[in-house]
Amino acid sequence: MVLIAVIERLQFFLKSCNIHLICCTNGLFEDIAPSHWSDRVKGGSIIYRLTKAALNNVTFIILLVVIGIAGGIWSLFQMPIESFPSISAPVVNIVTQYPSAPPKTVAEDVTAPIEEALIGLPNISSVNSTSSEGYSVVTAEFNVGVNTSQTDSAVTRALQGIALPQGASTPTINTLDLNALPIMIVSLSGPSLSQLGQIANHVIAPALSSVSGVSSVTVAGVDSPAIQITLNPQALQAHHLSPEEISTDVQDALKTFPLGQAVMNNKGISIVAAPAANTLEQLANLPIVSSTLSLPNTSKMSHFSPSANSLTLKNLATLNTVTAPASTISRLDGHPSVTLNVIETSDANTVDVAHNVLQQINTLQSQLPKGVTLSVLQNQATSIKASVNGMAREAILGAILAVIVIAFFLWNGRSTLVAVVAIPLSIFISMIVLHAMGITLNMMTLGGMAVAVGRVVDDSIVMLESVYRRMQATGQRGADAIIHGAKEVASAITASTLTTIGVFFPIGLVSGIVGEFFRPFALTVVFSLIASWFVALVVNPILIHVFLGKGHIDTKHEWAPARLYRKVLRWSLHHPFVVLSSAAILLVGSLALVPTIGTAFLPPTSTPSLNAKMILPAGTTLAATNADSLQVEKVIRHLPGVLQYQTTVGAPTKASKSIVQSNVANFFISLAPTADPQNLSTELDNRLNALHLSGATFSVAPGSSFGGGSSTNQLQVLVQSSNPAHLAAASQTVARIMQQQPGVSQVQNQLATNQPEITVQIKPSAAAALDLTSSDILGQLSPYFVNSQVGTLSSQTSAIPVYLQLPHNSTMSLSALKNVPIQTPLGHSVPLSQVATVSMQSVQTTITQTNGIPTATVSAVITAQNVGKVTHLIAHAIAKAHLPSGVSTVMGGVSQLQSQAFSQLGEAIVAAIILVYLIMVLAFGGGLAPLAILFSLPLAVIGALLGLYISHQPLGIPALIGFLMLIGIVVTNAIVLVDLVQQHRHEGMALDDALLQAGSTRLRPILMTALATIGALLPLALGANEGSLISASLAVVVIGGLFTSTLLTLVVVPIMYRILHHGRRHSGNSQIKTA
Repeated sequence: MVLIAVIERLQFFLKSCNIHLICCTNGLFEDIAPSHWSDRVKGGSIIYRLTKAALNNVTFIILLVVIGIAGGIWSLFQMPIESFPSISAPVVNIVTQYPSAPPKTVAEDVTAPIEEALIGLPNISSVNSTSSEGYSVVTAEFNVGVNTSQTDSAVTRALQGIALPQGASTPTINTLDLNALPIMIVSLSGPSLSQLGQIANHVIAPALSSVSGVSSVTVAGVDSPAIQITLNPQALQAHHLSPEEISTDVQDALKTFPLGQAVMNNKGISIVAAPAANTLEQLANLPIVSSTLSLPNTSKMSHFSPSANSLTLKNLATLNTVTAPASTISRLDGHPSVTLNVIETSDANTVDVAHNVLQQINTLQSQLPKGVTLSVLQNQATSIKASVNGMAREAILGAILAVIVIAFFLWNGRSTLVAVVAIPLSIFISMIVLHAMGITLNMMTLGGMAVAVGRVVDDSIVMLESVYRRMQATGQRGADAIIHGAKEVASAITASTLTTIGVFFPIGLVSGIVGEFFRPFALTVVFSLIASWFVALVVNPILIHVFLGKGHIDTKHEWAPARLYRKVLRWSLHHPFVVLSSAAILLVGSLALVPTIGTAFLPPTSTPSLNAKMILPAGTTLAATNADSLQVEKVIRHLPGVLQYQTTVGAPTKASKSIVQSNVANFFISLAPTADPQNLSTELDNRLNALHLSGATFSVAPGSSFGGGSSTNQLQVLVQSSNPAHLAAASQTVARIMQQQPGVSQVQNQLATNQPEITVQIKPSAAAALDLTSSDILGQLSPYFVNSQVGTLSSQTSAIPVYLQLPHNSTMSLSALKNVPIQTPLGHSVPLSQVATVSMQSVQTTITQTNGIPTATVSAVITAQNVGKVTHLIAHAIAKAHLPSGVSTVMGGVSQLQSQAFSQLGEAIVAAIILVYLIMVLAFGGGLAPLAILFSLPLAVIGALLGLYISHQPLGIPALIGFLMLIGIVVTNAIVLVDLVQQHRHEGMALDDALLQAGSTRLRPILMTALATIGALLPLALGANEGSLISASLAVVVIGGLFTSTLLTLVVVPIMYRILHHGRRHSGNSQIKTA
């Protein structure tokens, strides 16, 4: 029944917007419209009829307001909270194993076919590959915004037709989610590493995984038990057995073989052959058959040989329970630990999930053994809440300042209340729409609210001032004054709101990360402005009637500042050359500041933490990397402001967690809240380089909510050449150029250096003569150098991996390798040199390519504020360098992102200006008045650039968004002024008189709206929290531009209007069109 009543009321309201007037109830909701409206107001626009309809449907409007407030509050609490908008930038990694194959073979036989299949796929931006010994990683990067399900299916189809060499695994496709960074990093520490591993795997990880919203929990640094089988070479040779034969027997003994199904009692029952060994004792007593006189081609069937002599595995090898070879090593404050990374689901609320995980951790802590501690190293929710609370605090403070400005001008509590009600109501209404669209509450939506706070009140101010002034001038009260005041400004309010909204539409043209990043910001502002337009034309008239309709209005004379302004404007109209020349000089002077302001992509943001990485030469063992990491920890321990540090030696690649880089160590350092992460990152980088660790390169960056632990100002230069020697020489030259450039640190040449490699080249003829194949020979060699897993010893309570190897001899010489015995099918052994050529050579350990071209990446962090200048100088120096022939360079990283973003935002600004002009032409019905208004835009540039210069803010993406906003905000004031000029001229007033009268009349609302917007943005411009750092330059641009444009618009726009309309007779259609 209630819904039907609301629908009926809505129907009546829509009818009244057209021609009908509907009465309301008595009391507060009494019929406001007098019966003689039609005598006083004839004609008028459809827009202002909304006001007439609202005054006759008070109950319905108040119900809408209550629903809007309640819905907005509910939506606000329902919106997920995150630091920044989730960005869909699909990255697909294709990992292919090719055991024992050298990098060059992997690149030619595995990587190349995969690259050819991927290049040319729709929406693909680049294909990068890394070919290392034994595996290939191909990374396909797709355009931002592409659906990940589409990329997965496209890559799967592309790979179906490729042919890979025998021995290569089936390519594994992994989609990298840029948003799937750990929301929490937890460390488990205690006296026994094996105990920690058991607790982490069987208690902590399952408990945290069960929390709602948690996608997965990964464990690093676990020390787990294993069974090590170490073969005895002399015993093998005595029984004419090869390591490969033992490996095959052990694998068979540990396997479960499916044998099919049997039908019993009309039911199918599976039949399996159970493993021959389930305990260490059973495995040690595993029979191994030796043949001293095996027939040809039956060596692998020795169990059935008539001359077999039974042996057991323990006669040929030693079996021990040991610690499994760890792929990673973890420490907390220098003590052994286990690290757990908690990753949330894509649709989860980070703050809620983190809160629930912390509750689970507190519960688990009370259940842990004595001496075992569970501590949180990193909690994303903490920085999210701090940033969100800081931004919300600045938005509220901005709203308070805007209210103070309005109260100062109106000097009336009831009038101020009428005007400022637009702030919360507009924000609440926009929250409903944002929640319905699935947009989260993040730094950009909150930034949009903070910016909108000062702008949403503008329409209400113009409406209130128009009605209030009419009440002062004519003594009218109630609906008469409200309707006449609304009629005077309704079209101007609509046109100014449309122009402000219009400037945000070109953001839809901006692609890539910038477009995805700032789109929620733009949508927040747009929906808030639409809501403010509705509030000004529908809600404010009712409030004006309630609070001001029957009270006393002071009929004082013309506002004193208006009288002074009238004199200034009269003088300016008679001295246009002086005014315009002065404005032009100021504009040129401000443009001259651009080189000193500098450019940047995004301002650096940091949390009280540091992320450091150490990379040693490829091939460095985990033990060697661990030894160097201990020296790094000593440096970190003595760094001022360090609260805690966590070390992880061995890093899984981004492409696959199963591929661990043993030459990499990562360090997460938690700092005191008062510490300066930027300065400490530089200091730590200097101290680490002073260690002079052989072959080590370091990178240090402040922690950031952007994730990844890398600087937002990282520059990359891609050096490409098909000639390996030229590529190496050119990359070294580029690295040297970057090192010599001031404002650049942490230069790294990521081209893999050549390392010595032993090559075993099989002699096909010699091997065939002994009835040996290449796989036979390589299979026998492998256990000498690889501790391979041959199976798992499974029981009801555990599954222990089993490894097999020959005794390691780390000092084996080349001659010793040549004499390694190779078992033949006839039971004889020959030295390896008889069936293969063994030689030493220098090879590249890793081959990297971009779009099929061999590439070396030289990276660095730009520490200077003027990122654009530094990248320009580096690019210029590289262009002048005499690089080898056939070498090309591409600027990447922050340089590429900044170039693309600046170009797209420049196009968006031009499109916004054209769109705003078209809207004004449509509104005014002519092109001259809008052209005069456009002259207010260059005036905003003066203050915007001056503001950046004074505040030492770079011209970056947020600043360009600020310039885009200025286009809509600045013309708003000019529209309000020129519209009244048009109205006065339509009434027959002379040109100069119309300009003077309109200027003095509109002075107060123009100043009120401008200063209210400036007041609302001041906290954002002066804020120091992480979110405001991103929006500070935006606020500075708007404040500076609005300040100078407001002052100069009041004289320059009237002068340009006079010049363009001088000598022309006024046309009745030249004011804003009405319907």
